[in-house]
Amino acid sequence: MESFISAPSKFTGLWQSKSQELREQRFVRNPNWIAFGFENRPYNQPQLERAINDIQSNFDLIMITEYFLESLILLRYELCLTMQEAIV
Repeated sequence: MESFISAPSKFTGLWQSKSQELREQRFVRNPNWIAFGFENRPYNQPQLERAINDIQSNFDLIMITEYFLESLILLRYELCLTMQEAIV
């Protein structure tokens, strides 16, 4: 994460634009970030850390689509469900 924050253009590919800011945001739009209530704009390190701390303090569990089954197991534990209750 620190590597990305310090130089996002290394990870976004080369995309020609007159605006460096536009070039960096072109491929890093994150709908999840917006769903959490944050703007799609550059953040400095302290702002980003505050945003992450805010998310961590407001959510006990964040499920990840790419790890859906694993997330369901974590949800099961969070809700204190038995295996049978989780399957049904």
